Amino acid sequence: MQPIFRVVPNGVEILLYADDILLIVRDRKMEALHRKLQAAVKAADNPNARRSPSRNITIDRVVVPYTNRLRTLGVTLDRTLNFKAHCKMVKEACASRLRVMKAIGAYLPRGKRELTGNTLPTVEQLPRRSNRVWHAPKPSIVWDVKKAVRAGDPPEKVRPIIQNILSSRFHQSSVLYTDGSKCENTVGAGLYRKGLGRMRSLPQHCSVFSAEAFAIRMALTVPNIKDLVILTDSASCLLAIETSKSKHPWIQEIENISRGRSVRFCWIPGHAGIQGNNEADRLANEARSQAVVDIPIPAEDALRAVRSSIRQHWDEQWFASRDPKLREVKFDTYRWKDRDNGADQRVLTRLRIGHTRLTHDFLLNKTPPPRCDCCGVIVDVRHVILRCRKYDDARRMHDTNSTSLGAALGNDADSEKKLLNFRKEANLYKQL
Repeated sequence: MQPIFRVVPNGVEILLYADDILLIVRDRKMEALHRKLQAAVKAADNPNARRSPSRNITIDRVVVPYTNRLRTLGVTLDRTLNFKAHCKMVKEACASRLRVMKAIGAYLPRGKRELTGNTLPTVEQLPRRSNRVWHAPKPSIVWDVKKAVRAGDPPEKVRPIIQNILSSRFHQSSVLYTDGSKCENTVGAGLYRKGLGRMRSLPQHCSVFSAEAFAIRMALTVPNIKDLVILTDSASCLLAIETSKSKHPWIQEIENISRGRSVRFCWIPGHAGIQGNNEADRLANEARSQAVVDIPIPAEDALRAVRSSIRQHWDEQWFASRDPKLREVKFDTYRWKDRDNGADQRVLTRLRIGHTRLTHDFLLNKTPPPRCDCCGVIVDVRHVILRCRKYDDARRMHDTNSTSLGAALGNDADSEKKLLNFRKEANLYKQL
């Protein structure tokens, strides 16, 4: 648009906004006004005026580069201002994640769902993928006990409160106690009612939250109960049922089953000497020694199993095939926190892997390995940090008298700061 300012006649004002042009002409005589406006329109309509002869745009003599893509507010647009480029980038970013989800989902046969040699569990499908519909009745959650009981209250205080609520509010209802249990690789769920006890052993990948939710769902399937009260010590499950935003399939099933029925959920403290809760806890613990029920598990538990399997496989590789000198510095595969200063982090990384310019520059220069001018031995990271007598004063000054590389090169922020200051004091910082 810039050539328009050069081709329109003098006395014509031009206002530009995006691709809109406003021509303003002033004159006392109508004939002159018409003549100037016609000349301005003719000049603006000239194709040469609308097309810039140069592709360069400069600001303070600096050329602004052209790009075929523009990213603004998280959206990528191409030169035609459509979303094809954005959709392509999102698709590429999600491709790997989609492959993982397909691998752990219920779309492949069980025998093919494998990762790092471990068979993955079947994933439970979600009844819904959004929040609870707005017109659905809200589940009835009773928090009276939580309001009356404080953490650390003795059982002698808790039991009368619960007995009072049971006799005053739930005396005409059927009361069921539920509980979940997890220990190492065994998971159990149990429910108890006078004359009734049920328990199930769940797949080992299920969490305690899932065990508690399964126990509540199991209580809702007990037949021939019209007015039901479920007492549980899992406040997290009750909060998930109440909020209506849970993506846990068993929580969503609890909401669906309880809809249209007379069901109330009540929180009680665990291990407070309540007989029904103790019996449900006993059944849940006994269930862990029973045969496991082959059922699909929630996706969040499956993802946790995937991460655990990958971590286990990674640890096996780290301890079996990696150089022992690296394990001397880093004992596990968990990620360490990086320093904010890039130069400091680069120095620390080189020291931890044992490859620095001071110790390995001879490989590039094709010269013999360097020897310490004080001790007469070949220079390496262990010698410089722990043993060289030349730097004893600098070590004492910065309190870096460690006895092992693991302690000297660990991920403790204070130790890292002392080590970096020691390197600077010894004039070794820039040599790494």
